[in-house]
Amino acid sequence: MAIEVVACPNCGQKLAIEEYVGVGAQVACANVGCNTSLKITQRKPLKVEKVPLKGTLNADCRPGSYG
Repeated sequence: MAIEVVACPNCGQKLAIEEYVGVGAQVACANVGCNTSLKITQRKPLKVEKVPLKGTLNADCRPGSYG
């Protein structure tokens, strides 16, 4: 499986994202001090953006493992 690397826009932590994680998926930053929720907005090249805290407060929008 191919892995792409992207930096967290909040803290700069490098995140390895598996190719099966699609556009629109939410992931959490791996940096324990940051733990920002991120949304994959584009593949090839991989791009992520921060998810506002308000967008993470319901059970349907919990970020999963980033691979």
